[in-house]
Amino acid sequence: MGLLEVLSSVQDTVLGRAVTVARFAGTQHHELINVEIVKLTGNEMILSGLERRYSEFGGRADYAQTWLLKLLP
Repeated sequence: MGLLEVLSSVQDTVLGRAVTVARFAGTQHHELINVEIVKLTGNEMILSGLERRYSEFGGRADYAQTWLLKLLP
C-alpha cells in the first residue's frame, strides 16, 4: 500500500523528450516511464509504461510493464 505520484513533463535523457512518470511516493525503485492510463473503473486503475533497470556494469534495459492498482476511498 502506498501513495501514487504522477509527474508530468519530466525530461527523460534516454528518450530525449518529456515523459509522464508514475511512482510510489518516497521511492524510485518502482516507477513507470511514459505512463498511460489504460482503464479506470470503480476502485481499479490499470497503468502501462516502461520500467527501466540498470545493471551493475552500466547497461540499461526498458521493460514494458502493466500495473493494476486498487484504489482506496
